Order: sequence, then structure tokens, then C-alpha cells
Amino acid sequence: MGVLATRTPHRPVPIGLSTAQVIEVDAAAGVLVLGGVDIVDGSPVLDVKPYVPFSDALPAATAPDWVTQVVADEEPSALLLQAEADDEPLALSGVDINAAALQQLTAAWAAGRRCSLYPTAQHFLQLVEQVLARDIRSLHQRRNVLPVHARSTQQQQQQQQQVAEASSSPAELGDAQGPAASSSEAADRRGGQSLNTADAAAAAAAAAGGGEAGSTQGRYVVGLDGVCVSYDVCRGTGRVHVRGAHTAP
Repeated sequence: MGVLATRTPHRPVPIGLSTAQVIEVDAAAGVLVLGGVDIVDGSPVLDVKPYVPFSDALPAATAPDWVTQVVADEEPSALLLQAEADDEPLALSGVDINAAALQQLTAAWAAGRRCSLYPTAQHFLQLVEQVLARDIRSLHQRRNVLPVHARSTQQQQQQQQQVAEASSSPAELGDAQGPAASSSEAADRRGGQSLNTADAAAAAAAAAGGGEAGSTQGRYVVGLDGVCVSYDVCRGTGRVHVRGAHTAP
């Protein structure tokens, strides 16, 4: 079906056939809610056919070796296919949501619940965990050691240090203002160097550990169901730390 259901490649057929789960049927409003299908919300449904197990099921279907079969907890007889290859580059250790981030996620979802695709906040939280359980960052973001703001901060610090060293030196300060001024300026420069070292260490720690523990703004942002979710990824443990959320503008 779809683009393959035609003998004229220059004139594809924009109609596909998919198996979906019936979530809700509102006969009074004439609304049929479908789930478990990878289509864009609002896509027109031309026809709905019943699922016939003896003809529509594919019991002889196979899966690649990197796809493992996991028995569902609710229905032991059902098998869920889950991609969990040992060398899966998108696999992450887990998703951590602290109390503050959980409150922001719930509040942001409640603010736009009229346009939400999920009936409760708990369903939305499951969406967040399922999406962030895989590394959805681009290849450039995954290979980038320091975030953009950390690089810009280090560049500003280096420029300030170069300007300070070029504009004053211990010999010039000693001749113009005396030994007291020289020692004062030297102490200021030492303090500035210590500050730069601390800032650089903080930036490196943020890059390695995914930001500060008390930070409310993550390095990465993803839009889910009208909510902007900010998060960090710890390079050492491979865990996702959700920092906060707000409604999309």
C-alpha cells in the first residue's frame, strides 16, 4: 500500500493500510480514537475495517536477531517486540524525574490538557519516559563534548583574561602605583584566574554529568504533546535527568 501500490512512481498513491487499536468510540460525537499506529494526529481515515484474527494475523512472522521478545505483564500470552540490541547506539540506562521536574511536567500538561492527546497526566508522563528512554539527540549533539553555552562562556573568559594581561603587568603597575597597587592587582588577577579555573571545571562537570544537580534548565529541549521538556544526559552513566518543563509558546 501507499507509495508502493502503484505502477507509476511519479504519481504515488497517498493511501496506506495500517493496523491500529481502537481506544474509544464516541457514537454521539462521531469520534473514533485510534492508537498504536505511527501516523500524524489529524490524518484523515478513509475507511475502518474490523480485525479478523484468522486472516489478518501473521503467526509465522519473524524478527531480526537484534529484536528481543518480552512477555507483557498484563497479558502473558502477548509478546511485545522491543529493540534492545547490545550494540544499540540509542539505548540509555534510564530516565530520572525528580519532584520539582515532575511538578512542572504535570502543571505544563494541565495548562494545555484541552489540546492534549492523552487523557491523564500519568499517560503523558509515560510518554515522556518512553521517548527519553532512547537517545533522540542528533549525531552532532551526541558527539559534542561541551554545550554551546559552556563553549561561549570559556571563550569569554579567555578573552577577558587576555585583555587583562595585555592592559596591565606587574612591572608597569609597580612603577606607576607602587608596590601596594602591584600586590593588589596581582591578587585580583589571581582571583580572576581562580574564578576562570572554577568556571572551566564547572563547565566540564556539566558536560560530563549533564548539568548541575539543582539546575532547572536542561541542556536539551524536546517538545512533547505541546510541552517543552528540558533534560540532560549523563555521559558517565547514560541516564537521562529531566530538569523541568513549560508549555510550548
